[in-house]
Amino acid sequence: MDEEEQLEEVLPDECLVEDNEEEPAQNLEEALAQDLEAAQQLSRRRFLVGALAGGAAGLAVAAGTGAVVWKVADTQADLAKATADDEIARLQGLVGLYEKLERIGLDAIIQSGMAAVGLLFGGLELGANGLKSGLELVEKGLLSIEKTFPIVQTGIEWVEKGVSALADGIGALQATLGRVVDKASPITEALGDFVTFVLDKLPFGMGDKVQSVLGTLSDLVSGIPELIEGINTHLLEPLRQDWFSTEDGRGIDDALFKPLVEHVFDPLEALLGDLAGLIDTWQQKLVAPSQQAIEERATIREQIARYKQDHGLA
Repeated sequence: MDEEEQLEEVLPDECLVEDNEEEPAQNLEEALAQDLEAAQQLSRRRFLVGALAGGAAGLAVAAGTGAVVWKVADTQADLAKATADDEIARLQGLVGLYEKLERIGLDAIIQSGMAAVGLLFGGLELGANGLKSGLELVEKGLLSIEKTFPIVQTGIEWVEKGVSALADGIGALQATLGRVVDKASPITEALGDFVTFVLDKLPFGMGDKVQSVLGTLSDLVSGIPELIEGINTHLLEPLRQDWFSTEDGRGIDDALFKPLVEHVFDPLEALLGDLAGLIDTWQQKLVAPSQQAIEERATIREQIARYKQDHGLA
């Protein structure tokens, strides 16, 4: 039996000076107590050995050594606890700031903003779809009109030929009348001379009736040259040169339809396409992900609230 066992048999347990710390109330103190257990056991061992080896003197030395070791261990535990308390305080302050940040209500602001912009985009999309449909109808109508250009050009050519034939007929009539009265004169004068010539040849009593008919016919024929000139000047030439010209850069097709399509319809359709792409991007890249993130944040808030309630932190 060694000296420690002998001393333990001789001395009762209450004579040995051991650590009288109360059972720690916090987990941190329990951990520190486990770390200091070896030092405390060593101190008690030294106390027993000193008592056996040197009697009262050895007991005093052993007791002094144990007291020093226990005092150092207590100081280290207090220091560790103070450090842990400071760290906990800092973390609690940081958590408080995060909770304050959460109370700003950014999610509601984002949802309200997205709803407002979404309403605007919805109106723009509705108007853009209507405008696109209108542009398609107008462009289809212009194409239909453009397809009739060959028919109109053919009609212009037919009218030009008819007017030319009428002008040739008036010229032939003028020449014939000139031969009848033996006098070359304009058609109006030639008709007057012809009427006089005919009346002179008629029997007495028939001149009045024939004169009335020939006068009306003369007025009709006399107006034909002016009509021909007006048709050519005010109708056929503008249609041929300005509206249905086959020259590049002239005519209603090059002057109106093509610029309207190239500089109005096509850019508008491209703009409407970009607007539709912007709305799709808005929905896919911002609204949907933001809504999903907001829902996930709401779920986590519920989990935090339950966690606080379950652990008495609310």
